Amino acid sequence: MRVAFLDHLAATCNVAQSAAIANVSVETVYAHRRRDARFAEQWEAALALGYQMVETLLLGHVLAGNRAGDHVDTQQCEQPLIDFDAAMRLLAAHRKTDGKPRKGGPPLQFAASDETDAVLLKRLKVIEMRRAREAQVAAGTAGLLAQDAGAGDPVLARDAVIDHAPQAEGTRDGE
Repeated sequence: MRVAFLDHLAATCNVAQSAAIANVSVETVYAHRRRDARFAEQWEAALALGYQMVETLLLGHVLAGNRAGDHVDTQQCEQPLIDFDAAMRLLAAHRKTDGKPRKGGPPLQFAASDETDAVLLKRLKVIEMRRAREAQVAAGTAGLLAQDAGAGDPVLARDAVIDHAPQAEGTRDGE
């Protein structure tokens, strides 16, 4: 199953056709690809061979003196005709960079480990400071709530806003 699928995939870059040749469903091959790292690598290698075949056909097409708008002759590989412009767009979209298909956007940049360590340590310090501040507030709040709420006792700011806020007209006690 694998050999037939991968051989046809390398020749056509067509997953559905390759699955049919191997007498399996498309879902099955995708499931194997997700679960089996070796099969996924072989799949990528087969696609890379397919792209090389398209590049070779296009190069031969141009070197034979054909125009860009002409269909590319694929009789030697027993494939349907290839539209030159579509093939060029396909190759441009899948140009290789460091052995991986390019997915678009600027090149990836990776931070050095000392840079990532510094960022992580800074974030951990912020978390530590926030937890210490929350612990202090919780300790202060517990102490204030434990006291009798007499006239001279301190009142939490949130309580002062809620309990001592001016009331709207007609909502005062006794009115």
